[in-house]
Amino acid sequence: MSMPHDSTPDHALDRVTPPAFKLQHRLQVLMEDADVTAADMATALGVHKNTVYNYLSGSRKPSLSAVKVWALRCGKPALWTWIQTGIVPEDDGGGTTTTW
Repeated sequence: MSMPHDSTPDHALDRVTPPAFKLQHRLQVLMEDADVTAADMATALGVHKNTVYNYLSGSRKPSLSAVKVWALRCGKPALWTWIQTGIVPEDDGGGTTTTW
Protein backbone atom coordinates (compact mmCIF):
# COMPACT_ATOMS: atom_id res chain seq x y z
CA MET A 1 0.00 0.00 0.00
CA SER A 2 1.49 3.32 -0.98
CA MET A 3 1.25 6.43 1.16
CA PRO A 4 -0.34 9.50 -0.42
CA HIS A 5 2.16 12.15 -1.39
CA ASP A 6 1.91 15.37 0.60
CA SER A 7 1.94 18.19 -1.94
CA THR A 8 2.77 20.86 0.66
CA PRO A 9 6.34 22.07 0.10
CA ASP A 10 8.60 21.79 3.14
CA HIS A 11 9.34 25.52 3.03
CA ALA A 12 5.63 26.32 3.48
CA LEU A 13 5.98 25.43 7.15
CA ASP A 14 8.54 28.22 7.52
CA ARG A 15 5.73 30.73 6.95
CA VAL A 16 3.53 29.38 9.73
CA THR A 17 3.32 31.78 12.66
CA PRO A 18 2.08 30.41 15.96
CA PRO A 19 -0.93 32.28 17.33
CA ALA A 20 -0.13 34.97 19.86
CA PHE A 21 -1.48 34.63 23.36
CA LYS A 22 -4.07 37.25 24.20
CA LEU A 23 -3.47 39.51 27.19
CA GLN A 24 -5.82 37.54 29.43
CA HIS A 25 -4.01 34.31 28.57
CA ARG A 26 -0.63 35.81 29.42
CA LEU A 27 -2.02 36.96 32.78
CA GLN A 28 -3.39 33.48 33.44
CA VAL A 29 -0.13 31.75 32.46
CA LEU A 30 1.87 33.85 34.91
CA MET A 31 -0.60 33.26 37.74
CA GLU A 32 -0.66 29.52 37.18
CA ASP A 33 3.12 29.31 36.89
CA ALA A 34 3.53 31.20 40.18
CA ASP A 35 0.64 29.41 41.92
CA VAL A 36 -1.04 32.75 42.62
CA THR A 37 -4.80 32.82 43.22
CA ALA A 38 -7.19 35.55 42.12
CA ALA A 39 -7.56 36.55 45.78
CA ASP A 40 -3.74 36.80 46.13
CA MET A 41 -3.53 38.94 43.00
CA ALA A 42 -6.41 41.15 44.11
CA THR A 43 -4.63 41.83 47.40
CA ALA A 44 -1.39 42.68 45.57
CA LEU A 45 -3.24 45.02 43.21
CA GLY A 46 -5.46 46.54 45.89
CA VAL A 47 -8.62 45.64 44.01
CA HIS A 48 -11.58 43.31 44.46
CA LYS A 49 -11.04 39.80 43.12
CA ASN A 50 -13.87 40.40 40.62
CA THR A 51 -11.58 42.96 38.97
CA VAL A 52 -8.94 40.24 38.61
CA TYR A 53 -11.54 37.93 37.08
CA ASN A 54 -12.48 40.71 34.66
CA TYR A 55 -8.83 40.98 33.60
CA LEU A 56 -8.64 37.20 33.16
CA SER A 57 -11.81 37.09 31.08
CA GLY A 58 -10.70 39.96 28.87
CA SER A 59 -13.70 42.11 29.73
CA ARG A 60 -11.43 44.69 31.33
CA LYS A 61 -7.85 45.67 30.47
CA PRO A 62 -5.43 46.24 33.35
CA SER A 63 -3.49 49.50 33.60
CA LEU A 64 0.24 49.53 32.99
CA SER A 65 0.88 49.83 36.73
CA ALA A 66 -1.39 46.82 37.36
CA VAL A 67 0.54 44.80 34.76
CA LYS A 68 3.83 45.66 36.49
CA VAL A 69 2.44 44.64 39.89
CA TRP A 70 1.07 41.45 38.31
CA ALA A 71 4.51 40.50 36.98
CA LEU A 72 6.15 41.36 40.29
CA ARG A 73 3.63 39.35 42.32
CA CYS A 74 4.19 36.37 40.03
CA GLY A 75 7.96 36.63 40.54
CA LYS A 76 8.66 37.66 36.94
CA PRO A 77 9.14 41.45 37.04
CA ALA A 78 11.15 41.44 33.80
CA LEU A 79 8.18 40.01 31.90
CA TRP A 80 5.84 42.97 32.34
CA THR A 81 6.47 44.03 28.74
CA TRP A 82 5.57 40.50 27.56
CA ILE A 83 2.32 40.70 29.51
CA GLN A 84 1.50 44.10 28.00
CA THR A 85 2.56 43.46 24.40
CA GLY A 86 2.99 39.71 23.92
CA ILE A 87 6.58 40.29 22.82
CA VAL A 88 9.29 38.60 24.87
CA PRO A 89 11.89 41.16 25.98
CA GLU A 90 15.35 40.83 24.55
CA ASP A 91 17.87 38.99 26.68
CA ASP A 92 20.42 41.43 28.05
CA GLY A 93 23.13 38.78 27.95
CA GLY A 94 22.57 37.71 31.53
CA GLY A 95 19.85 35.27 30.56
CA THR A 96 17.40 36.63 33.11
CA THR A 97 14.75 38.35 31.03
CA THR A 98 13.30 35.32 29.26
CA THR A 99 13.82 32.69 31.94
CA TRP A 100 10.70 31.07 33.28
